[in-house]
Amino acid sequence: NGVWCDNSTGAVTMLRLQSCLSGTLKPNSSLFRLHHLRHLVLSQNNFISSSLPSEFGNLKRLEVLSLKKNGFVGQVPSSFNSLSLLSVLDLSQNTLTGSFPPVRNLVKLSVLDLSYNHFSGTLNPNSSLFELHHLRHLDLCVNNFSSSMPSEFGNLNRLEVLSLCSSDFFGQAPLTISNLTSLMELYLDHN
Repeated sequence: NGVWCDNSTGAVTMLRLQSCLSGTLKPNSSLFRLHHLRHLVLSQNNFISSSLPSEFGNLKRLEVLSLKKNGFVGQVPSSFNSLSLLSVLDLSQNTLTGSFPPVRNLVKLSVLDLSYNHFSGTLNPNSSLFELHHLRHLDLCVNNFSSSMPSEFGNLNRLEVLSLCSSDFFGQAPLTISNLTSLMELYLDHN
């Protein structure tokens, strides 16, 4: 239950294991040898005080990666940047820290959810975030960015949902928000 395989090769292509795992996700886990995985949903598990193993970067065929609400701590490993086929990345509701994670090579992302973590520092106008031109849904709510809102948000002209609430942004909302003509939902409250 929760495992899907390719009908012809038998290779595991999708795992959906929610609310059923606990302990530490170790770097030598057999999970990281499933090189044909395209969808990996490990949500609402109990990996308390476990950091994100850099071995996630070995799963280069991933298109969907959801690690929501697992108790992960620490920084997002730079190896995540090698998951160039990702269209959905959900790391929400963990205790992840550090600056905005590396996303330079994730050019196919349409959904990026980093909400309810502890990302901090300045959201740099030169961030690779603003080169993700396929993004339709961006959620950075409940973080600690402590910066003004870069006008480069206006570059993400396919956005339908932009959620920046409770993330310590300050100053004026940039006029370039008006470039987001596909936007249906905008949340800027509690900044």
